[in-house]
Amino acid sequence: MAKKLLNAKQVAGKLNISVRSVWRRGVDMGELPPPVRIGSSVRWDEELLDAWIEGGCKDVRKYGMPAMTATKGGTR
Repeated sequence: MAKKLLNAKQVAGKLNISVRSVWRRGVDMGELPPPVRIGSSVRWDEELLDAWIEGGCKDVRKYGMPAMTATKGGTR
């Protein structure tokens, strides 16, 4: 199954923050999981973002990414 990639507006909605905060905290400050760049587009992996949220939204620069757990589609 293909990974679902979210744009900044979708990430903002999921986190209940502004789009500007996604760019400031996520890209400029590195507090969110790193985005994926596809040409000039910037997207976030929804599974990685969900794992980060489940891990307590800890600052990625300080604590790294939490381990991702198996999903309903199988294991990794």
